[in-house]
Amino acid sequence: MNPQEIKENILLHTPLIIKCARMSSGYGQADFAKLLGITQSTISKLESGILVPDAITWAILCQQTNIPLDSNYLGFIDLKENSKNKFRLSSQNPFVSKLIDKKYRENCNYNNRFIMPILNHLHIQLGTKDYQKALKSLKVDPCYFYRLDLQVNDNFIDKIQAKFFPKTSPEQLFDNFWSRKVHGSYFCDYVGMKHNSVKKVQYFVKHAKAYNCEFDYEIKDQTKKDIQLEVSPSTSKPSAFMNQYNISFLKHMTENKNQFKITEKESSWIIQVAN
Repeated sequence: MNPQEIKENILLHTPLIIKCARMSSGYGQADFAKLLGITQSTISKLESGILVPDAITWAILCQQTNIPLDSNYLGFIDLKENSKNKFRLSSQNPFVSKLIDKKYRENCNYNNRFIMPILNHLHIQLGTKDYQKALKSLKVDPCYFYRLDLQVNDNFIDKIQAKFFPKTSPEQLFDNFWSRKVHGSYFCDYVGMKHNSVKKVQYFVKHAKAYNCEFDYEIKDQTKKDIQLEVSPSTSKPSAFMNQYNISFLKHMTENKNQFKITEKESSWIIQVAN
């Protein structure tokens, strides 16, 4: 991105990042304002995009909510190996019900990182204003998706798919898959692997919980050129669409769509990938 695009990106995403950081940390606007040493009115203006935080305010905000300093530059909050500020989808956080409807946060299977191709597709299709309006119509605050480690369940994804692109295949949802916002802090690791499918599957299995929080991935057999992977949902059985989406995700993850053999085994899949 050029400097102007970077500036526009920061102005677009920062208000929602601030709101997400505040609410996922369990603060109301008044308490958060005291924490940062500013007024509640200022917090309101920061979250509505009327004001942009100066460097000092931003640094204090990141420190108090334990989010990375570059979150506003990247356009998302990625707490890769960070458990200090773990956001739990329960009554422990009094603000969770204000961010996402209860029916979408019970028995969650997917991290936001995993469903980002769907959201990217919807965002591009509708444009920013209508995209945010669409999420609000489903009783989900758009700021909820600015943390890649937060979770949703099949109900939300199936609702999005049925309402906005019922005729779109999972394969078509991955046009912008290789964006930094999908992989977040894992982006450079994948780029550096130079399209080695076996290594990418191994890496994905190692970090699978960052993407697909309630699925088990087990490497059954492997050589330098082939790998056999068993994928099993830990909780509820995925819908037909999400079955296809999981497979499409892994295909795009490895960048290997041709030498990719899938065998169904009761409630799991056996996936064989050739390098």
